Formats: sequence, C-alpha cells, structure tokens
Amino acid sequence: MKLHALSVDPGSGAQGGIASSNQITLKLEQRQIVLIKKLAVKNSNLANIYYGALWALQQEENPDRLALAAHDFRELMEKFPLYVNIGIRPSVSMGSKVNELKTLWTRLINSHRWQDKLWEGLIDVNIAELLRFLDSFFEWHEKEVPSKTDKVIQVFRELDPTKRKIPYSLEKLNAQFWRTMNEYFQGVSHHGNTNTSYDEFCEYVYSLEQFLIERIERRTFDDHSEIDSIINKE
Repeated sequence: MKLHALSVDPGSGAQGGIASSNQITLKLEQRQIVLIKKLAVKNSNLANIYYGALWALQQEENPDRLALAAHDFRELMEKFPLYVNIGIRPSVSMGSKVNELKTLWTRLINSHRWQDKLWEGLIDVNIAELLRFLDSFFEWHEKEVPSKTDKVIQVFRELDPTKRKIPYSLEKLNAQFWRTMNEYFQGVSHHGNTNTSYDEFCEYVYSLEQFLIERIERRTFDDHSEIDSIINKE
C-alpha cells in the first residue's frame, strides 16, 4: 500500500496540511509532518496507518472517531517492529516445538507401561527422552520467546543507532510507557474505555508521537564544531 497522492506543505507557523486526491485538507501539527516523513522512510505502510489514524481523528461528524483512530494507532504500534525489520520472533515457531513434543508424548502413551493415565514401572527410554526434550524446550522458550516487556526493549535497542547501553531499569520504564499507551488505544478501539474524552485521547496521541519521533533516526552530530555552535547560541 502506498501513500495516495499526498503532499506535505509545512505551511506557516506550527501547522501544515496534507491534501488527499479528493482535495480535503488534513490539518497537521509540525511534529506530525515530521513523524509521517520518518515513518515513510522506514516503511510506507507505517506512514499510511498513522495518516489513517489522524484522518479518522479529525472526522468531527463521526461519533465513533476515537475508536476508529485508536484502532489505527494500535496497529501502528503492533506492526512497527515488523515494518522496520526488527527480528523479535523466535527462530523456530512454537508450533514446530509443540509438534515435536506431541510426537514424544504419543510414543510414550502408546507404551504398555501407560495404563489408565498412570505410568507403571521404572523410567524407560521414552520418559527419559521426553524429560530431555522438556528441559531443552524451556531453555529455548526463555531464550527465544521473551516477555512483552523484553520485546519492546529489544525493538528500541535495535532502533538506537548509537547502540549505547542504558540501565535495564530505565529500559523497563520505557517499555512500560509503551505498553500503557498500547493498552489505552486497544481499550478505546474495542469500546472498552468509554470514559475517555477527546482531550485525553489527544494527550495519548501526542505522547506516542513524541516517543516515536525521539527514537526513529535520532539525530547525531558529525563533529564537535556543530555542537559548539549550538552551545554558543544558548
């Protein structure tokens, strides 16, 4: 999917506009224009999802606009790692592992020692093999299937061009911030958060926008002279 006949016009002051092919103008803040451009560089699908969310949010005549916009914001957060090519999926699927386990289990329950869902006798080769597999399975799961918090941390580690380590406790705070925003948009999209207001919704949108802007293609300084020029302006 591509951006359909969109043109970004910074305009005057803090706002700009994006005109679609039907000539309806979507009014945007400068940060939103910046984020659309950043997302488009990563993947045009991300820019489209974000653009759709903003479009839905500005449909004042639509009584369900918050839920529609929330759905797109939730999709943006969910699809973000995939579209920026950050590998957070295990190298082997859970289905493959379960099939391996099922094979061992089927072999075990077909043994004459398995009677009325009870094992009779000493541990034989079938049980020993199953126990070894379970040990390797849980080791694999811990390594290859991280928690939701660790998945978010991994995403933003990969986005950081400097690759500098920060304390894990701070990474967890960022991950919790991300998950709180995601849970909010998910609740609104499913009409579960009926008490939210337009103003509160926009505060969450602003927080998400700033969070992404600060982490996508963060600016680096080429030399000390540029840093000095900025300091001298203070």
